[in-house]
Amino acid sequence: MREPLEAALEAVAVRLAGDGIPFLLGGSALLDALGLDVEVRDVDLMLQPEDRASFEAACIGWLVGVTTEPGPVLTSAWKATLDVGGEEVEGLGGLGVAGGPAAPFRAAGSRRYGAVDVPLCDPAVWLELYRAYKPEKARLLERQLRLGTTPDARCR
Repeated sequence: MREPLEAALEAVAVRLAGDGIPFLLGGSALLDALGLDVEVRDVDLMLQPEDRASFEAACIGWLVGVTTEPGPVLTSAWKATLDVGGEEVEGLGGLGVAGGPAAPFRAAGSRRYGAVDVPLCDPAVWLELYRAYKPEKARLLERQLRLGTTPDARCR
């Protein structure tokens, strides 16, 4: 992941951890944390739907906007877009596949970014999301999971 994105992730993670707001790293940044060679354009953080107000308050200085409009494939109860030093970070409250339930909010390991350990979403959760959304990333992640490389082993 590019250094500016790592710095943005660290800044938001420090704030959320300090305020006791549970979050998980997801999306392409999760794949990068697992050692996969993918382009990371923004940082996706999974949050629980009920934490919207707390997330907005914690990140108010970076908050660009919040929407409850569903996406065509992936959807969430809410999506907050942050601009952290010119880098995009998205808070996704209750992320899931359109028409289905929210994806499980389940951690599997962590990775250190600067001064903070960032909890990683269970890769099996993102495997299912990517199967519906980006099959090419699903294939990359599936291959990684078949190799038996666990987030705890790779990222601690």
